[in-house]
Amino acid sequence: MSPSPRKRAPQDRAEATKEKLLAATLSVILRDGWSGTSTLKICEEADVSNGAQTHHYPRKNDLLIAALKRNRDQLQSETKQRVDKKRSKPLTMREHATLLALTKRDQPYFYATLESLIAARTDESLRLELKEIDEEWIQSLRSMSRERVSAQAGELQPDDIVELTLYLVRGMVVQRGVHQNSKHLDKMFALWCDIIERAVTKPTDP
Repeated sequence: MSPSPRKRAPQDRAEATKEKLLAATLSVILRDGWSGTSTLKICEEADVSNGAQTHHYPRKNDLLIAALKRNRDQLQSETKQRVDKKRSKPLTMREHATLLALTKRDQPYFYATLESLIAARTDESLRLELKEIDEEWIQSLRSMSRERVSAQAGELQPDDIVELTLYLVRGMVVQRGVHQNSKHLDKMFALWCDIIERAVTKPTDP
């Protein structure tokens, strides 16, 4: 016999509260930056009491890590879905790099990650917590590229190129915050794709 709705209600409310807090965490970081983010602002954004917040996530770092983990999993799923749509034949390195960039450049998760990575430089506790999340994310991307990118000649491996592409996209997001010139950044990314395409393509014999 399935449990009654009344018995499930407290758990449902708790999950809804956590979802609101995690969504609010990313929203506030995106709006105010990591240094301008406080648990008070997050509670106000989520319309959740401070008592409920401390019950689920006692520290600001706890909120950040939980929000990043949740959105990392969502982004991994989205990236996989985008790649799987192209699976009628193996992806070229250029196609895979472009999908990676399209999935990430405008994501609140991605901006929040960059804010926290910069903050972690002077916060050892945050650095250690973020390091684990980031390494898991990078390994997931590398594994996906090995499985789905067509084997091409050259010394550079697809998983190395994808990791480099991630670092490039992160830098471009930082640049966009200052220059706000999407067309120029798109041009620079197209140039990067040309570079990696040449790097992995075996020259034809004369």
